[in-house]
Amino acid sequence: MLESGKVFLLGILVYVSPRLFFVVGERWFPELANRNEWEERVWVMRARFWKALGLVSVVVMSTLLVLHYCEYSVLKKGHWTRVAAVVIALSSTLGRGGWAIETWKNKSIPERIDRGMYTISQLGATVLLLFALSL
Repeated sequence: MLESGKVFLLGILVYVSPRLFFVVGERWFPELANRNEWEERVWVMRARFWKALGLVSVVVMSTLLVLHYCEYSVLKKGHWTRVAAVVIALSSTLGRGGWAIETWKNKSIPERIDRGMYTISQLGATVLLLFALSL
């Protein structure tokens, strides 16, 4: 499997199952065998992502509820995909590990995952927005 594909799969595992991330990651990337060195960075990535997703979801839902009660019809055909794109884009932006997971070389597996998942989510949000605009 290509190295980029491995990093992508590890990126999914970071957010879904950190234990499985380390089990699979240690096989594919021997530098992850020193779990103590990377465990804190993995937890920072997870915590920031889930916190950002929760915060963005609450803000978006609150805004939609206020608009609904003020009788603004914002949820017409195609608007749900726009809302989803906004949630994805903002969650990935606010949920980046950033400086908390940085190393001197900037090439560690957690850093590569952080950059890769950010890029993929931004591209996904762009596709959703373009799709919604075409409806």
